[in-house]
Parts: sequence; structure tokens; C-alpha cells
Amino acid sequence: MVSNFKSSRTQREALTVQMEKVAEEPVYVSVPKSFAKDAVWLLNKCTKPNKKEYIQIVWAVTTGFLVMGFTGYLVKLVHIPINNIIVGGSCFISMATLNSIFHGVREYLNPVLKNSKFKETGVLTPEEFVAAGDYLVFKCPTWTWEAGVKGKQKDFLPPDKQFLITKNIPCLKRVKQIEAGAETEVNDGDWVSTYANHVPLKPNEITEILESSQLDDIPSIDNIQEIDDIPDIDDYCEIDSDGELNSNNGFGSTFSNNILKTRTYDISITYDKYYQTPRVWLCGYDEDSNLLKPSLIFEDISQDHAKKTVTIEPHPHLNIQIASIHPCNHANVMKKIIERSTAANRSIRVDLYLIIFLKFISTVLPTIEYDYTMSSDF
Repeated sequence: MVSNFKSSRTQREALTVQMEKVAEEPVYVSVPKSFAKDAVWLLNKCTKPNKKEYIQIVWAVTTGFLVMGFTGYLVKLVHIPINNIIVGGSCFISMATLNSIFHGVREYLNPVLKNSKFKETGVLTPEEFVAAGDYLVFKCPTWTWEAGVKGKQKDFLPPDKQFLITKNIPCLKRVKQIEAGAETEVNDGDWVSTYANHVPLKPNEITEILESSQLDDIPSIDNIQEIDDIPDIDDYCEIDSDGELNSNNGFGSTFSNNILKTRTYDISITYDKYYQTPRVWLCGYDEDSNLLKPSLIFEDISQDHAKKTVTIEPHPHLNIQIASIHPCNHANVMKKIIERSTAANRSIRVDLYLIIFLKFISTVLPTIEYDYTMSSDF
């Protein structure tokens, strides 16, 4: 069932033995046609295969990227994904899972971008990502740098600046509650806004950002007004040393009954080495601070993007699986914004990247109110 595939006998036998350990019962496996451009798919769909077919099917799925010449990475890049997705019995390998596997391989093999291509293509080097992150942290103090879990750190980023995170962001409404509101559609591959208060970034908005964002307006720490003690989600839901989420069931007991309970989100931004852009991750909590199920998270995502642009995948720096906005279109959108700004005789500094990035990401997350936490000069 698999042809035109070159692999050493040792590698093939090792993978076959591994699959035999889990292939005890018939399973259901679906292989989407959309991967035809990346690999040779000889089987699109098979129902109730026997054990031998099962091994061959999984072999076809897991070797889709090996056909492209990555055979030498078999043990390192395929061993863990197989254990994660094959559980014995009924098994469905979703497109999201396959996308995650393929993307992990591509990112691993893709070299680190060294020279700036920000203005030409809308991408960032790791150094530019850190610079943009530093500026975001300065302008929006709710954002902080995190080191992540040891063993998951990327050597092309500073140890203490692996990803950015902002926590306890309120989400007052579900997307379906605002579907009847204003709807704005933008052509030429731009994002679609389904929320009246979240519109695509325009050149004049970029101009305002450029005029108001001066590096010499950094306030003195002595002039920062003290804030009264406010309960923080960090006190009740923390990431432990292993990267796992710990929730305190007593979260709600600290609040007065007069305070409106809402869903909240922790939003993190990582650097994607393959797409060379930031990538957004969402970890949601219900009104009682319990982790939201994936199906409930999609209630807070624009229906133009839910389950298409947004998928559930392992966080690259933490031991959790959460929702992520796929970065495949980020560079193109940023490139268009840069071109429009240039046409308006304005130049965008690279350290403003994440400020602008978060504005157009709000079209995907129309009810998650992270924008209001930003400084008033935006």
C-alpha cells in the first residue's frame, strides 16, 4: 500500500514493532486529501482495517513527510507523535493532528532566520521578536516574558524570554451573542471582523501609532501610581515547575457576589521558527476558574476562523494542549500593513510589530477584551 518510499530496513522494522504494540484492535483512520502536495498519499480513507492494514495505514500517515527526504529523522521526529496519537482501539487522526506533526518537522528542520526581512515579507528574526516583545511589555505592562519549562526552551531565544503572556483577560460575551452586530469584510486577503468594536487596522491608525509611540516617553518608576490589591488569577491558577496547570477550586470564594463573573483567558505569544512570525495561544477558564473544554473555547472565536485558523495543539514551551491561532497568514497581513503605511509616507519600526499584530488578531478574538489593557496612547 506504500510505494516510492526509501527507508533503511532497521528503521522500518523498529517502527513496525512499535505500532504492533498498539495495533491490537481494528481502528478508524482518516487521511485528508489536502496533504497530497506535501507527501504521497496512497490511501485517503479506510474503514475497519485489519491489523496488517492498520500498520500500513499508520506507516503511510507517519511517513508522509519522510517521502520528502527526511528519513534520517525518523526516530527523533516520529517516535513521540506516534505514541501521542495512536492509543489502540478506535483512533481518528485528525487534520489538526497531522498539521501539528508536519509543522513540528518543518519547524525543526527550518534554519533560524538571521537577516531582517521585516519590511519585505513581514517576518521577524528571533532578535526582532525579542525587541518587539520588550516594547510590548513596556507599553502594555499586563504582558510579561516567561521562561517556560526546562527542556522545551529554544536556543535561538534568551532563556528568560521564550514567550510572552498576559493573564486573566475578561471575555464577557460569546461570539454568537454579537453575530447580529456590525460586520466588516475586507478584501485582498485581510482578516474579517465580526465585532463592531474590532475593525481591521487602517493606515491612519498606523500613523497614530507611529506618532504616539516615542521611545523617549518612558515614564519614571517614581511616577507610576500605586494600584490597590486586586485578586489575580496567578494566585489561584499557576503553572508549576513541570509546566502543568494547577487550579485552586476556591478561586470564586474570594470575590464578592456583587462582582460579575466572566470567562477569562491567558493569552501567550510564541515565536514560530517555520513561519518566522509570532503565534498566539489561548488558555480559557470558565466563570468559576475551571479550564474550558476546547469546544467551549471555540464559542469565543470568530466563526470565520473557528476550527479553521484556530486548532488545539501542544504549547511549545509548556506541558499543556491549548487553542492556537495558526500563523500561516500572519506575515502576509503584516506585509500589507507595512505596504500601506509606506504608501502613506510612514515607516513602521520593527519594535511596533506586536502592537500592530495584536490589533489585527482581535478580529479572530472579537469578545476577548485584551486590547483595553493597552496604554491610552494607542
